[in-house]
Amino acid sequence: MLGEISRLIRNVDSDDLFKAVEARRELQRTVRELLRQTVTDECQPVGETEILLSALNSSCPAAVWDQVAQTLHEFPNDSIDPTPHVMAIATSAFRTTCDGEETVGNASARCLSTLFDKVPEKRLPSCVSSPVTSGVLRLFEQNRSRRMVRELADSTSVPAFVFDSFVTIDDLLLLANLCDAAGTILRFSEACPQAVMNRFAQLLSMDCRSLEFAFAARGLSAAVAEHEVNGRRFGAMMHTAVINNATPQVEPLVWCDLVSACGSTKSLRAVVKEVPVVKLLERLLKTGATMDGRVAAIQALHVFVASSDWSDETVAAPPALLIMDSVWPLRTSPDVPVRVAVWRLLSEAVRHDVFVAAAGLTIASHLVGLNEENKHVREEQAAVASVLLTWEALEPLHERIRGMLSRNGRNSAMSVDVQ
Repeated sequence: MLGEISRLIRNVDSDDLFKAVEARRELQRTVRELLRQTVTDECQPVGETEILLSALNSSCPAAVWDQVAQTLHEFPNDSIDPTPHVMAIATSAFRTTCDGEETVGNASARCLSTLFDKVPEKRLPSCVSSPVTSGVLRLFEQNRSRRMVRELADSTSVPAFVFDSFVTIDDLLLLANLCDAAGTILRFSEACPQAVMNRFAQLLSMDCRSLEFAFAARGLSAAVAEHEVNGRRFGAMMHTAVINNATPQVEPLVWCDLVSACGSTKSLRAVVKEVPVVKLLERLLKTGATMDGRVAAIQALHVFVASSDWSDETVAAPPALLIMDSVWPLRTSPDVPVRVAVWRLLSEAVRHDVFVAAAGLTIASHLVGLNEENKHVREEQAAVASVLLTWEALEPLHERIRGMLSRNGRNSAMSVDVQ
């Protein structure tokens, strides 16, 4: 069996396309069968597990790890018992994540991150007692869930390794991943060493156009977003970062991350009143902006509109005016992500009296004549239409809005995404 798997692994990379496709298909079937036997039969002979582990530790195991991760996804969460066979696979996955070359390490990280969801809580961390290396950062690239982080924080040295490395390492490539991992751990665990806070402060004090500033802003924004404790903990730092960098020189996606984090956190929402949010968002929404810049600006505005205390003063100018002047024209953008973001923002905005009074009739009149091709955009448009149906002032258009919803439903049932 092991020889057969080795042959299939070699053939997956064959120059003969037909042979490679057939080998991948057969490898998937074989690994899937072995894994399901390993996971479901506690009393099985150890042979199948040894064969699978040997394949995972072979000279070209990325395809095997990928299939293991794919098969694990088929199991419901919390349904896999941590038998010795499963723990052996998890231990191998952790070791390979830490020490494997990039392709293999990423594939094993996908497998291990899936196992954190499939094995009942607090049963898996004993597998990660191997020495920790910077390769463990791959795990955070695959899974940033509260559950995984808390299990790692409760039972392993991984968070301590991430924090220590974040404080001391200057390598830019590692620093990018360390900022993300540190921000994720801060978000979902109680730990917050002073040295980590000082490191974020030092990086955010650098030139706003530097990569160091961008990495730190992204990591800290993830830690603070919708997190009141971290909002108070890092409030002064976020305040300084937003106020000092509300300039055209700052990278727009970075600044939107900072503003969105502040806007989503009640203790920091006042910060954005001190900066020209509207002016900067308008700049990001102009015709010359990149698609990513437009989406980031719309998402930042969405944060304010979705906040429970949204009002005309929330972003230092009437949001309804900003949305209709700068966002509404983008409803016809050729870029699907932009159109999705526009209608997702509108689906939140129409829940507020102040917005519907200013723009409800315009939006409803436009909706009834739409013929959108992309189903994801249609779903967001349907959400807007459903809310507009609750407004009595728009009753003359209700029948036509219902017709639009019915038409969208039929199109979604038979359509394929149009990008």
